[in-house]
Amino acid sequence: MRIRRELIGIVLAFSTAGIFATKANENAYQEIYTQQTKQVVRINETLKSEFISSEDSKLLTRELNNFELVEKKQNRKALNKLIETEKQHLSEVEERNLLAEAKTAQKEYSLLLKEFTTLEKKSEEAYVLLEDKQNIPDVKQEVNNLKSTDKVKPIRNLEKKIHNLFQGISIKQQQMISAIDELKDLNIESSALLSRKYVSKEDKNLLETDQNESSQFFENANDIEIVIKRRETSQKLINQISEKQEKIERDFTDNEDQSLALIDSVNTLLSTGELSTIEKETLKTTSLLLTNSLNLTEYQPGNLAINYQELKKNYDEYSNNSTKRLEEKAQQQAAAERQAALEAEKASGPGELRLVGDWYQAPAGYKFLKESSRLTYGQVKKPNNFRLITIEEAANYSPGHGNGSAKQ
Repeated sequence: MRIRRELIGIVLAFSTAGIFATKANENAYQEIYTQQTKQVVRINETLKSEFISSEDSKLLTRELNNFELVEKKQNRKALNKLIETEKQHLSEVEERNLLAEAKTAQKEYSLLLKEFTTLEKKSEEAYVLLEDKQNIPDVKQEVNNLKSTDKVKPIRNLEKKIHNLFQGISIKQQQMISAIDELKDLNIESSALLSRKYVSKEDKNLLETDQNESSQFFENANDIEIVIKRRETSQKLINQISEKQEKIERDFTDNEDQSLALIDSVNTLLSTGELSTIEKETLKTTSLLLTNSLNLTEYQPGNLAINYQELKKNYDEYSNNSTKRLEEKAQQQAAAERQAALEAEKASGPGELRLVGDWYQAPAGYKFLKESSRLTYGQVKKPNNFRLITIEEAANYSPGHGNGSAKQ
């Protein structure tokens, strides 16, 4: 140990002076140096204090230097006196340090109050998280607890805590504001989507409900997780409906005009065509499906093309059927009219023969028949040599070639 080695020199000095160095003397000096070592530690700690004045710092430094100069030259009485003087000065300096710290503590407490007031006002702003608001009462209690403290360390620790809380609140508040701004942007995007063509009524209702839910956070919000979840839900809905709208637009671009034209053709066929009851009902059902698709009623992307093809297939088939039936009906009507005309002619008999030059013309619907040759003619010179028969009857005979007395 350093002190004990130094004691050897002191003991030798006393021996040289003729003083008997006993074990008791050695222990007494050791106690002095032990006491001084402890006091030096206190002095060095005090010198490190931020509250020590320049004069006090010089005083304690001087005390340390004075002891070091005489510690190997003075006797125990002188050394004890130096230690007591040093101890007295140290106590006085420590007291002045305590007073200086207490004064600094009060100043810093005043600043702490201002910082807490700033924090408290910050916590009352919009978009501050609820968990941050809930910390304020506890911090306020901590501030109140330090009102009468004369130590700066707890004040500074709390000041650091308040500073960190303020910074944390500000950062999270800004994150919340950014999330709210994104929600507002999504509502703008949603409004633009609402104005687009080919958005169904059901999807418009979903978008409007989504906008209303997002708007509830615009004035204030205190839970960023809920806001982020709301933003994600809104973004997902907009993406889905936007993608759906684009598919619908392609469907209508490809099929709307021809669907409208087909519906007009179907209506015409229903009103003027020759259709069976089943055909009419089928056309009405498939036409209604296509009309609903055009109106976006119970519609899914691609329905317009599907329903158009289904109605087109039915229309083409039933239109052909109707055409055939109308043609048959027209033929039957024409035949009936011809039959009626013949019957009328038969009932009224052949009209009078008309003489054109030397030739007698057969009445309309009649032919001249030469009984002996069984040939028919349209004009003859001597009608008494022929018999008038109807055109239908003439079909049973062969037309004769022209000669001097008869021709076609």
